[in-house]
Amino acid sequence: KLQAYTVQKSSDAQGPVTPGATVTYRVELTGTGQDQYTDADPATFEDDLSDVVDDATLDVANLPPGMSYDETTRKLTWSGALGVNQTLPLEYTVTVKGPVDGKLPGNGSLKNVVVAPDGSGGDCIAPNACSVTDDVKAYTVNKSVDKTSVYPGDKVAYTVQVTNVGQVDYTGQGQDVAKFEDDLSEILDDGFVV
Repeated sequence: KLQAYTVQKSSDAQGPVTPGATVTYRVELTGTGQDQYTDADPATFEDDLSDVVDDATLDVANLPPGMSYDETTRKLTWSGALGVNQTLPLEYTVTVKGPVDGKLPGNGSLKNVVVAPDGSGGDCIAPNACSVTDDVKAYTVNKSVDKTSVYPGDKVAYTVQVTNVGQVDYTGQGQDVAKFEDDLSEILDDGFVV
């Protein structure tokens, strides 16, 4: 049999991703040989998500047919039929996690590479066409106060600390800013800002 196929991978992220965002990955297989792959003799690929699921949650419930995820190895696999000259797109999504205890749960970068196993007839369509990296952009805000009880005439100092816990800088240009709001209504009824 002369079976062969190409593999390529992409994500719909347009730049850095933020906590709560959904990222859709797309793996595209194309049969390039003279013989088709069947369910009994399938095409296949493997996607190591170790560097993704540390900072994002995979939507396992909506994986395409033929695709499965192993929580122990953190690898996603697919196998199935693929016709000659057929292009088969497969999509799956993850949701980016937010900071926990003041930091991201992982390394702040969603990086993965899809590969076709040796002997399968599969190959990446081009160098770097099977690797995707989406950096996480996130910050934390922490507020503290220097007194727990006060008397009339006392001054109270509040400190707000903003920390970039992601892998991407906030430039301060246009909408690319870190920001927070502080509702002072419960303070200004008993005090004033100096």
